[in-house]
Amino acid sequence: MIQIAVCDDQPVHMRRLSQMIRDICAYKIPDSFDCQTYDGFYSAEDIIRFLKNHMINILFLDIELGGMNGFELAAILNQEFPDILIIFVSAYENYVYSAFKYTPFRFLRKSCLKDELESALIDAIDSLMSKNKTIELNTTDGKFETRLSDIVYFESEKNYLVAHLVGNRIYRFRNTITGIYEQLKNDDFYKIHQSIVINLANIKRISGYSDVVMCNGDTLPISLRNVSGFKNAYMEYTNRRFSE
Repeated sequence: MIQIAVCDDQPVHMRRLSQMIRDICAYKIPDSFDCQTYDGFYSAEDIIRFLKNHMINILFLDIELGGMNGFELAAILNQEFPDILIIFVSAYENYVYSAFKYTPFRFLRKSCLKDELESALIDAIDSLMSKNKTIELNTTDGKFETRLSDIVYFESEKNYLVAHLVGNRIYRFRNTITGIYEQLKNDDFYKIHQSIVINLANIKRISGYSDVVMCNGDTLPISLRNVSGFKNAYMEYTNRRFSE
């Protein structure tokens, strides 16, 4: 079950967007994906109360709300419910630049929903499926299975690879940087250095394309020979997350 919620303090916009989502789920999404759409959330506080006892996978969030605004809610969700995919929906295009700080999955313009909503929703569902994709590592402590989304980066260490996971978990296993990169390069992993492969989804910020800071706080070097390729890979990744 994929739980989809819409939060907008304007009832007309709420009903319109909710119905559009239901239509896409009914006619464009394969039957194997069971989608449930919740509406009636007119404030950030409504969403917070709902999340005490329920789950949301995808949240379509207006930015200008009475009380706590959409950006403030996104900051809370990023901290407490990081698995929720946030899709900002706004009548004001200039908010797109401020939105990057809150790492939304996509930014949609209310005036362009007919053109942008379907692809955004389908991409979000695909991303959810990808987030649940796992990899089995034959570590020094035995076999271990983890979600790709929980991997921050890999680095080589003598005859082993070290997998750094969210929560500062570390696992060592037999493989090579080239081997793991070939295995995961189609899952938004990129080789930034001869000894490092990172998960693009877990980048916190980039320092002048010489270093990258990951979500666990580690700062990693980008080798000169890989700067150009990394720029292209990261731009392509971010373009998939934001509508033009």
